[in-house]
Amino acid sequence: MSTYRNLRYCEVLHDSVYYDVMVGVNDLDEVNDVLQEWALANSSIGEALDLPAALTKNLDITEVLTAKDIDNFVYMKSAISSYMDKPRFAGVSGDFPTLPKVLVVSEYVMPEITAAIYSLPDFKGVFGEFTIDSLGLTLVSDEVNFIGVSYNSGFPIFVRYNSAESFDYSSIIPVAMVLYFDGELNVIPIGQLANGLPEKLIQVQKKRSEFAITDDFTIASGAGNYVELSALEVSNGVETIDCLAMDTETADNDMFLWYKDGSAVWQNVASDTINNTQYQGAAGLATLGSGKFVINYIYRVIDDANLLIFNILSGSFDSLAAAKESDMITDIPDPIKEGCILVGRFIVEKSSLSPTVQKIQRISPFATVV
Repeated sequence: MSTYRNLRYCEVLHDSVYYDVMVGVNDLDEVNDVLQEWALANSSIGEALDLPAALTKNLDITEVLTAKDIDNFVYMKSAISSYMDKPRFAGVSGDFPTLPKVLVVSEYVMPEITAAIYSLPDFKGVFGEFTIDSLGLTLVSDEVNFIGVSYNSGFPIFVRYNSAESFDYSSIIPVAMVLYFDGELNVIPIGQLANGLPEKLIQVQKKRSEFAITDDFTIASGAGNYVELSALEVSNGVETIDCLAMDTETADNDMFLWYKDGSAVWQNVASDTINNTQYQGAAGLATLGSGKFVINYIYRVIDDANLLIFNILSGSFDSLAAAKESDMITDIPDPIKEGCILVGRFIVEKSSLSPTVQKIQRISPFATVV
């Protein structure tokens, strides 16, 4: 099967109407023929184009990737039908399933899916598409459970893993992450990754590969140091998750403080307000001194139904300016690293009810605040 090496953005003019079209060709000389096939098959045109005059732009896709929304995708037989119709990557290839939000007899039952997978790591061996049977998995509480599909000697099955490092995106593919916390399932679908659709490739490249907030939002401190957070749209470039608005003063809008105890083991405790009396010390939580400042790092758990925020404290700072200019914390529990998105830093002086709020958007949780 041939591989189409040139992905082109074309602007086509017909009867005073401009069309944005993407084509895949082996050779640039094929562009006009492909566009003619597209025009004849397009119900809005239905006749041959006046080429080359009708072709007002013919650019490599990388020149317009971040600046143009593509409206039409050509998939004529002479162009890229073979590329669009068949899985080209390891991952879920059929319709992505609705993932369960409850356990069944203490098990998380993954629904049947269709997936494409290699028999070996590093994209080697046999590449095929399989039906993966439904299977119940035992989840670990207070952790992110990584659910994937393993090739399993030609009989692919669902498997629960402890780390995303288990996925090689070849013979072990990701399907979902489930944070099982406080009796609730916070489910993060990875999305349908297998089909090499041009529009999906553009989407993946436009957005980040890791989950990020993709629209504007607000975060503020309510009276009494509660956290008020608007709805969020979170995406990894393939799957988009709409997180509901939250106000920790409202019942069932939960927030938990994560901290390390004296033995350096992560613990958590429910708390509906930010902490203005303690900081994270080397030997566990310590009392914040008079006139000192602490940062509350606020993370939204990624889920389309559950209302859950996590909080982590910084060390102690001598001034507001020092806290504002400080680097992000990097010692973070795994459930927050893998299952949450950082939304803000609440900087508060000892016993104050007027925190300074730094909204965090479109930066890595390990970057420096600017």
